[in-house]
Amino acid sequence: MKRSLMPEDRLQALTRRVRDGMRRLGEPARPWTTLPAGIDADVLIVGAGQCGLAAAFALKRAGVGAIRLVSRDAAGAEGPWRSFARMPTLRSPKTAPGPELGLPDLTYECWHKAVYGDAAYDALDLIHTEDWALYIDWFREVVDLPIDRNRSLVDLDGTEARVVARFSDGGSLSARQVVLATGMDALGGPAIPRTFARLPEALRPHCYGPIDFDALNGRRVAVIGAGSTAFDNAAEALEAGAGAVDLYCREPALRAVNHMKGVADYGAVAHWADFDDAARWRFARLGASRSAPPTGPTVARAVRWPNFRILLRADIRAAGQTAKGVEIDASGVRRVYDRVLIATGYGVDPDARPETARLQAAMARWSDRYQPPPGDADPTLAAYPYLTPGFAFVPRDPKAAPWLDRVRLFAGPTVASMGRIAGESGNLRYGAPRLATAVCRALALEDRDALFDRAAAYDVRETEFEDYAARTHPADEPD
Repeated sequence: MKRSLMPEDRLQALTRRVRDGMRRLGEPARPWTTLPAGIDADVLIVGAGQCGLAAAFALKRAGVGAIRLVSRDAAGAEGPWRSFARMPTLRSPKTAPGPELGLPDLTYECWHKAVYGDAAYDALDLIHTEDWALYIDWFREVVDLPIDRNRSLVDLDGTEARVVARFSDGGSLSARQVVLATGMDALGGPAIPRTFARLPEALRPHCYGPIDFDALNGRRVAVIGAGSTAFDNAAEALEAGAGAVDLYCREPALRAVNHMKGVADYGAVAHWADFDDAARWRFARLGASRSAPPTGPTVARAVRWPNFRILLRADIRAAGQTAKGVEIDASGVRRVYDRVLIATGYGVDPDARPETARLQAAMARWSDRYQPPPGDADPTLAAYPYLTPGFAFVPRDPKAAPWLDRVRLFAGPTVASMGRIAGESGNLRYGAPRLATAVCRALALEDRDALFDRAAAYDVRETEFEDYAARTHPADEPD
């Protein structure tokens, strides 16, 4: 009788299957890059969440030899999944692809079935956030991507030949190419509305940072914002015992349609970066002018609580600290709260990211390269970096920062230039290969002489004279 495999055995068997499948494909490819003297890495990837891992995996499969993957986080803390991603499940379907880049055995589905069994996957609706974090841990291990952890980037500088990254531990790395895979706030930080900016941070924490939800037990809480993150944090506060939670929405009703989800066709997702500036701006405006609505399950998680309400048409005119907490004046009505949770997204802000201040001072923004037609202006999008179709920064003045085009952004603020292919797990299959192709092209152009010399020096003989000597006859001799 055949023994049923335990989850550990199934996962080990799956790991072997993944690695054997890659071997059959001849992967990873033989390293072909030539690392110049005095340079530490062909590619430095800053950030080891799902985007950083997918980028490293794609480059490794392509045979890029010297890859350094650096993270400011401790082991297991990479990405948002165990910190501020406060939703119980992912928002994308369980069948959405991830960082596996076309290898079926490396998908979340195979991992889930190995850990929990086929029936559990069949019964699954949405992927649990903690399970996704565990899957990413396994993915990193199975494709063998070492990480330099607890290293925070503090500065980027360079020359025509290299980029130098300096870290908080006093060390530095020089690389021919740098990929910033540092998340949605890669070039800034949480956006704090000016109305709340002067309040002490302890009274108005942002939902993308740490929040002591236990301290909200029995308290009156306001949530500013009406997207999924706002509802996630409202629900988290309610589940922690908050006395009452008000969510402020400036619209007469919650938005219901996520127009960026309509950008789903292969041509639009994979080739957004290849469109001209006018088309790219039009697509970007489609999402920016209509903020994403909360998902149905996210809303349901909050509205089941009787002490939760959504304040519609909330025109917030003022907010200030009082002896009783924070007083918010919205649409002429004043309400007082013990704590205000800010859920208004991210912004591009050099002051919030001093490690990229030199880069941001030198980079071209959309406002430098494109003038939208009347009525189509958007100051938020205009501040985003203007990138090449290969994710590279474009210097505003090439003479001032000749190293800038060696740095590529594989993170949230690519959206105006690249669309949805950085940051969303379901679109990594488009973004990571495009990034790897662009990086490999740049490295190959630099290495063309070394590649030629290697080809010219190839001297593996297919046959020896002795193999066919018995069947030879000089043509100038009679038979």
